[in-house]
Amino acid sequence: MALFQSGCLFRDWALASLDGIGRPYRIAYTSASFSSILAAVNAGLAVTALCHSVLPAGVRPLSLEEGFPPLPPTNITLHRRYPVSAVAECLAGYMRESFNTDTPLALIPTLGVTEVAA
Repeated sequence: MALFQSGCLFRDWALASLDGIGRPYRIAYTSASFSSILAAVNAGLAVTALCHSVLPAGVRPLSLEEGFPPLPPTNITLHRRYPVSAVAECLAGYMRESFNTDTPLALIPTLGVTEVAA
């Protein structure tokens, strides 16, 4: 597993889910950097827990059929003061765009792995 540091909900959910089905695992890499976690996954060295909406090209979710449990859904909430400033509205738009949604920023975390070429 390549995971974010202790205290990350995705890390906690992934480990609790794997423990819950009795699947053995080893934490091979820990980092606070999204890019370095993805580098470990893309190199085929580990799997990680990410939201479907941020899975980059070449990375796919792992399924229960492959021995990986689903993770609980989560939400990101941006609290804004009214009247909403142009900067806050711009940030909200950027977040919606980044997570590929026009609706509230609901995220579904998943265990991800590099796509295996056929």
